[in-house]
Amino acid sequence: MKDKLQYLEIGTLIYFFIRASFIGIGLNCVLFYGKVDSWLCALLGMFMGLIPVCIYLKISTIDRKKHIHEIISKVMGNFLGKWISFSLLLFVFMYSIVLFYDIINFISSEYLYKTPSYIIGAMILIPVIYLLTKGLRTMSRVSIILFMVSIVFYIFSIIGLIPAFDSTNLLPFLENGITNPLLGALGFVSYTAMPLFVLLIIPREDVGEKKIEKKVIFTFLGVACITLLAITNVIGVLGIDLALLYQYPDYQMLRRIQVGGFIQRTESILAIQWLLCLFMMISFCLFYCLKTTTFLFGKKVEKIKVYLPYIYPIAVLFLSRILWRNNTMFVNFTIKQFPMFTYFFFLGIPLLILIIYYIRKLKRKFAS
Repeated sequence: MKDKLQYLEIGTLIYFFIRASFIGIGLNCVLFYGKVDSWLCALLGMFMGLIPVCIYLKISTIDRKKHIHEIISKVMGNFLGKWISFSLLLFVFMYSIVLFYDIINFISSEYLYKTPSYIIGAMILIPVIYLLTKGLRTMSRVSIILFMVSIVFYIFSIIGLIPAFDSTNLLPFLENGITNPLLGALGFVSYTAMPLFVLLIIPREDVGEKKIEKKVIFTFLGVACITLLAITNVIGVLGIDLALLYQYPDYQMLRRIQVGGFIQRTESILAIQWLLCLFMMISFCLFYCLKTTTFLFGKKVEKIKVYLPYIYPIAVLFLSRILWRNNTMFVNFTIKQFPMFTYFFFLGIPLLILIIYYIRKLKRKFAS
């Protein structure tokens, strides 16, 4: 039992995955489509997100002793299964690049605008590499500590924003119909529920508690409610027109916080919660890549296995600097193209695996 993960560790990882993926890129996607009804996008997306979450939970029970790639090979066959796993590896690696670009861009634009981006990236990579060399146990324990810090900052920010909230900014309701809120809800799902797929790299048996389905669902809904509250605050405090002008409207919103009339400019301290979420998500995505690489290539990477925790982060740093020529291209990509890739890899492939598994199960049942 000591070697197994407790649900508190899994729950904190769920929190970090949802918050990290939604900070910056996810919020911009919802605001772009939902406009003043973005809070409704989050409300609809919160319940729509239960579909992929339940799919992931079901896949994890196909074989409790195996991680996602072993399950894929079991269901799809060794040859096709490894090609599917390789495509998922590439996409999760791409996901880490997107998040890494976002965190570097945030730090350079808001704090270190005169510091070269490679220097900023290198500073972030040092603790990421450390966690990768230590493995899952250290990563999960660190997530609990960082969660405590993050949630205190979040509660402080919510309380501080109450005086600046204006409910009239949430009107008019459904001025342009339901189509845009539905598109925004799809964007919400792609940046909240979908990233939880990465947790399937942990075999179900490695979790100390056997029945975690209800806890996972309630944790997802709880964190989604936190995200819903954040979106509502952005619109209520800034107004939709001003929110659409900023790439990081949630950060700009925190500039409005004043406590007791004398504590001001708290956004720098409170922004730490976002950086912690991004840091944990990037670290776990790269952990997924390490474990998948070892599974797919086995002895072929045995000689360089010890160097992989350094190779992947360095590759992420360089690719994040060359894939997008400017920030406008990055924002357009994360709003319009990236959610479609997320649906294909994090929903389409898992759904296909689950359908084929049940079809074969029924065939065996009727054959016997």
